[in-house]
Parts: sequence; structure tokens; C-alpha cells
Amino acid sequence: MEGTVIADAVNTASRLESLTKRYGVTMIVSAQVLKAIDDWKTFNLRALGQIKAKGKQEAVSLYEVFDGDSIEAAQRKRATLLEFEAGVSLYQAGDFAQAQACFERVLAIDPGDMTAQLYKERAVGLAARGIPEGWDGVEIATDK
Repeated sequence: MEGTVIADAVNTASRLESLTKRYGVTMIVSAQVLKAIDDWKTFNLRALGQIKAKGKQEAVSLYEVFDGDSIEAAQRKRATLLEFEAGVSLYQAGDFAQAQACFERVLAIDPGDMTAQLYKERAVGLAARGIPEGWDGVEIATDK
């Protein structure tokens, strides 16, 4: 039993690490990790949405920790935090046009924000195709 629990935690950590490349960030943590840290509010964080790993039934809430970014990049992320997180919420709710507008405002201030660019592109694509059947705003990770 312990081996399964440890293997699952290692598998989840590996998948989170691989998501850093997709989102263009230095560190991603899950809500479960944040709950285990007493002083988590001292970190620079922004919500990245939810993802369901291949073969898993439960979605994991993701957060970017941007304390390791350059001072300038961290300042831009703090300046656009509310707009970015509003965009993520709108995206998850299926309001892709409004989400796109939020991410465009983020990108006007921080053109190098790869995560905002990724979400903007997703929103544009989904707005063109329409809300998929069974949409719940959770990304399904199909690779490891």
C-alpha cells in the first residue's frame, strides 16, 4: 500500500514538472502541496486552473510559484495577477471571448507571459469551435 501511495505522489510530481514547459513557468505546485505549507501566502502565486492527469479521475488545481522569476518578470505577474486569474476563471466557465480579452490585457503589459499566451490561444480556438460537450474547464493531460 505504501509503495502505491509513494508511486502516485512521484508520478504526480513528475507530471507537474513536465507542465512547467507547457506553461512556460519555472515552478508549478498543486493545491495539495500548498495546503501542507503553513506560510504559503508568503509566496508569489497565481492560479493556473485545473488539470486531470491521464488515467486519473480527480482534477488537480495548479498554481505557479513565480518567486524564482527575475524581479522584473515577477513585478509584471503581480501587476497582471487579477486580470490573469479572471481570465482563467472565465476560460473555465466557458466564456472564451471574455477570457481572451483578459489574456490580451495581460499580454499588453507582459508580452512574454507564455501562460497568458497559451490560454489566449486556447480561448481563441475554443471560441471558434464552440464549447465541447461535457466541458467543465478542466484540462485533460494526454501525455506524461
